[in-house]
Amino acid sequence: MNTPQRSFKASLAAMIGICLVIMLIALDATVVGTAMPRIVAELKGYELYTWTASAYLLSNAVMIPIMGRLGDLYGRKPFVLGAIALFTLASALCGLAQSMLQLVLARGLQGIGGGMLTGVAFASINDLFPDRQQRVRWHAMLSATFGIASAVGPSLGGWLTEHAGWRSVFYVNVPVALLALPVVARFLPHIVHPNDESRSIDWLGAVLLAVSIGALLLATEQAQMHGLMQTGFLTLMALSVLGGTAFVVHQRRSKAPVIPPRLFAIRAVRQLAGLGVLTGFVMFVLVY
Repeated sequence: MNTPQRSFKASLAAMIGICLVIMLIALDATVVGTAMPRIVAELKGYELYTWTASAYLLSNAVMIPIMGRLGDLYGRKPFVLGAIALFTLASALCGLAQSMLQLVLARGLQGIGGGMLTGVAFASINDLFPDRQQRVRWHAMLSATFGIASAVGPSLGGWLTEHAGWRSVFYVNVPVALLALPVVARFLPHIVHPNDESRSIDWLGAVLLAVSIGALLLATEQAQMHGLMQTGFLTLMALSVLGGTAFVVHQRRSKAPVIPPRLFAIRAVRQLAGLGVLTGFVMFVLVY
């Protein structure tokens, strides 16, 4: 499909909208960690402390590949707009939480919105700029936005918690989202790729991925509470390994895999995936 030529101003406006979306993702990933001690002290739910991150990461990880596929099939703009609205609602619910359980559930909903945003926002650049050299220049703008927002997040979270209360670290997402929504609606084009070779979505693969990741997160909780050699931990780890193995096998047979195995035949993809895992590990360990 040929993408119509766009003026520099139109491209810049669309990129500003996407950068605002990326700012939402980066801020939410880093701004909460420094507020957690105050949150736990007020809501008195230390046993659910880690699930404020785990619930977000679980739903986020599952939604990213699904939304990437849906964006390929039906265009990314409607999903970006829906994700912003959902993310804003979830952020408000996090700020209104009256217990740790409510906060964890709201964080899970927020993770769905964040996964939707991640799955479609980054890929929108490929639609806007088919030329590779031009695309790299605009990617630099996106990377700078993500890096700056991630670096500011922990300090901003601490400052807001100290001066405006911990609920403000969730409410800070709302004005950014309200600014992003009209910009994306006005300037991001709705581009659909109708010649996709398969119109199906691998829901079984998504379920297997969710089971594997969810079991792994539950296993870490069991290990923290009861030790590594308990039945619960070993059962959950076995379920995670079985789910992960079934997911990999199924992806090789699926006509429309959630994560296409052929991508990992490319050395650059393998290297980027490894760097992504290490970067995410270091970032979240430092933040939380």
